[in-house]
Amino acid sequence: MVYGFVGLDSARVIEKYLGNDVEYILFGGYDRAFSRFLAIGEDLDPADYITCLKAHFNPRYNKLTHRDVLGAVYNLGIDDRQFGDLWVEEDAIYLYVSREMASYFINNLTRVARCSIQFEELDYFPEQIFRFRDFNITVSSYRLDKVLSAIIRKSREKAQNYIRGSLVNVNYQTIEDCDYLCNNMDILSVRGIGRFLIDEEVATTKSGNVIIKVRQFI
Repeated sequence: MVYGFVGLDSARVIEKYLGNDVEYILFGGYDRAFSRFLAIGEDLDPADYITCLKAHFNPRYNKLTHRDVLGAVYNLGIDDRQFGDLWVEEDAIYLYVSREMASYFINNLTRVARCSIQFEELDYFPEQIFRFRDFNITVSSYRLDKVLSAIIRKSREKAQNYIRGSLVNVNYQTIEDCDYLCNNMDILSVRGIGRFLIDEEVATTKSGNVIIKVRQFI
């Protein structure tokens, strides 16, 4: 059975549910991938199911961002299950896709913002290199509004307005529920502010609050 790409939150549930009783792959191209392809069966090779596309652009004339590329993908009406991690380097875009949709992406994803591009399929699995600014936050729980408030250093009411206004994504999915519980390794994206990785729990204070290491993508 082939399902497609899933986010880290779904991947955790799948791993817990399937355990060691079923053979499957859950792989996004590299160990720290945030989206991973799920296929269930025996003797599976990830290269049969996913591939990475790369497109060059001239940074002198175009300043492309992750948001630009994601918007271009969604404008094609692509299902989330058909593509995984994507990132932009100084002069290139990388995009993991399901192998069955690779030709469609190559033939149709030819413009990002005002930049004309041409994707090509790579014969290897590149790894995204992350750069972060690290800091700690202290919260009483992993509720999204409390975590977000601490990360952006604004009031909880302001954080709730961001969430209810559809400005916050968790693992690239819009979350409008302030009670949503975050997990370690979740990615929070706040429109107009940035992307943040909830890395790990550092300590618990005497009052019962939790100190969490957060990494801001730069």
